[in-house]
Amino acid sequence: MRNTKYIKKVCSNCPFKKDSLKGWLGADRMSEILNSEIFYCHKTTSATLEKGKETNQMCAGHLALSEKAFAKRVGFSTRKEDIKLLFKTANDCIKHHERA
Repeated sequence: MRNTKYIKKVCSNCPFKKDSLKGWLGADRMSEILNSEIFYCHKTTSATLEKGKETNQMCAGHLALSEKAFAKRVGFSTRKEDIKLLFKTANDCIKHHERA
């Protein structure tokens, strides 16, 4: 866990951003994600990774919103520029991801 890296800024299509696709993940899945200690950025998983890039880096959006995020306990803080892009609360994010 000690060597796990994290994304330093929120990516353009982060599911924790206010402008993410409404209903994209569903409320249950988003709730599950926010209740996990670690969530890897979808751009760094082996399924979507570009050649030569580092794999399994913790998602900056998850680190900012999840109260259970591992990195919060070790002093990670979200960049000020990214805060305004993200939902203010986990509940706001979950509601946004509800499917109609």
